[in-house]
Amino acid sequence: MRSIKSKWMVLVLVGIVSMQTAYAKEETWYWGFKLGGGSTGFGGTMGNSYSSYASNPNYSRLTVASELGFYWPLSNETVLGVASGGAGTSYSSSLVSNLSQTFGVSLLTASLMHTFGPEPCVGPYVRADLGFATAYQAGGAALFSTSGDSGLGFRAGGGFGIALSDETRLMIELTYGTVVKSAGAHYFVFSVGPLF
Repeated sequence: MRSIKSKWMVLVLVGIVSMQTAYAKEETWYWGFKLGGGSTGFGGTMGNSYSSYASNPNYSRLTVASELGFYWPLSNETVLGVASGGAGTSYSSSLVSNLSQTFGVSLLTASLMHTFGPEPCVGPYVRADLGFATAYQAGGAALFSTSGDSGLGFRAGGGFGIALSDETRLMIELTYGTVVKSAGAHYFVFSVGPLF
């Protein structure tokens, strides 16, 4: 009985891999976007302000992440491109309408993605990004920053790409991003989106 189950499992796995290979098609370039949520964190002066909102029971919290990227293949497994995105946490007062504060990290980076699957951007993958990053705090119409909140940015992550058609993949990813020179400014998010 176990032998029959094992054979069926192997056949199902081979079928999934074959389907992914049949669907996926190598393009001359790719573009895509992702949306998700997770957590942010900050240190220094901004961290003190962030902590005061985080510990206040009169504020609700929402963290949103987004990313837009353009990639060109270096090989069947590796793509290189540019990605812009980040994550922000917004605190809204439950006592005073239109009173909110947003803390975020945004990055503009060169992005390298390596896939371990049968085709470009299909199967498990890892990524590493390096570029410019900013940690910011915004309240209403006022946007201000604290010292040391801009500089070198780093983003790393991994996930799984699923071929939906010969030109479209669904990318599912866990990502960590940080402003290297800013004390503790970082985010950790789960995001999903298409790559065309």
